[in-house]
Amino acid sequence: MNDTYTGTLTLEQQNTITLLHDSGGSGRAIAESTGLSYGKVRGFLEWLLEDFSGDFPQPRPISPPSLLELAPPPTKGPAVLVYDIETAPVSAWVWSAYKTNIIGVNQDWYLLSFAYKWLGQKGTHYVSQAQDPAFFPNTTDDFYVAERLASLLDAADVVIAHNGDAFDQKKANSRFLFHGIDPPAPYQQIDTLKEARRYFNNIQNSLKELGRIYTKEEKMRTSGFELWLGCMAGDPTFLAEMEKYNRQDVLVLERLYMRLLPWIGSPGRMSPNANHWSGGELRCSKLGCNSTNVVRRGRHRTTVSVFQTIQCKDCRGYSRIRESNKMDGAQKVRSL
Repeated sequence: MNDTYTGTLTLEQQNTITLLHDSGGSGRAIAESTGLSYGKVRGFLEWLLEDFSGDFPQPRPISPPSLLELAPPPTKGPAVLVYDIETAPVSAWVWSAYKTNIIGVNQDWYLLSFAYKWLGQKGTHYVSQAQDPAFFPNTTDDFYVAERLASLLDAADVVIAHNGDAFDQKKANSRFLFHGIDPPAPYQQIDTLKEARRYFNNIQNSLKELGRIYTKEEKMRTSGFELWLGCMAGDPTFLAEMEKYNRQDVLVLERLYMRLLPWIGSPGRMSPNANHWSGGELRCSKLGCNSTNVVRRGRHRTTVSVFQTIQCKDCRGYSRIRESNKMDGAQKVRSL
C-alpha cells in the first residue's frame, strides 16, 4: 500500500469517507451522502483498503445482537412470523406512459420498511430506513432494514406473507444477496394468496379485497404514491403514515390467515405441521390452533394408503394421523 494519499480529497473528506465505510456504507451510498463523485470515493477507498472491489460487499453473517433489538420469538412451540415489506419504486426512463418498454433504469428498488408480529402474540412491530442512525433523505442504503429482516427470518420456523412466495421472500433474498448477508436458516412459508386461490373463487385475491370480505380488519387508505415519495425523502408525516399502513397490513394478514386456517393443509395438501412441536400428543395440525379438542372422523385415501383423519372441534379444520395402513393386494384390485 502506498503510504501517501495522492488524490484531491481534503483530510476532512477522507475522515468522513472512512467513518461512513466503517459504518457499512457502500461506495455509491457514501458518494451520494457526501455529494462527492463516485470516482473520487472509489479511488480513496482503493487506496485505503487496497483490495476494495466496488459495491460488491464481502459476505457478512447475520448479526445475532440485532435480533435482541427486535421482538423475540415465542419460547414454546413453533416461531411463526407474520410479516409484510414495503419497497421503493424503480425509477426509469420511458418514452410514454402506457404500453411502453423501459429505456433504462435510473434507480433500482430497495427496502423502505417492514412490519411484523409473531403469530399468537400481541402487538405489531416496525422497522424502517428512518430508524437507521445514518439515515438521510433519499438514501438507497437499506442494510439496516435488510439485516433486521434477515435476523427475524433466521429465527422463524414458519413465515406467513401474502404473495410471499413471489414477492416478499424473493425481494428480501435479493437485498440479502446484495449486502452479502448470509441466507437465513431454512424455514417453511405459508402464502395466503396461493391458499386463497387454491380453495376459493373471489373477485380479487388482493390482501385489501380478502381483508374486506373475510376479516374485521381492513387495509388502511393512504395518500397514494406521494406516501412512497415522502418516505424516500424522509418526510416525518409520511414516515408516520407508512408505519400505520405497514402495521395495519400485518393485522389484516394475521386475521386473514386465521380465517383461512381450517382450509390450509387439508389432508393431501402440503403445509407446515404444528404437531412437530406437540410432543406426540394427538392435536390439530394447524399452526395457530394445535388444539387437543379433536375427534376421529373419516379417512383420507391416497393411491396406495389409507389414513385416519381427525377434525378439530375448535377451528373445524381436518388433519390426518401420520400412521397409515397400506392397502393389501385385494383392496388394490377392488380399487382399480
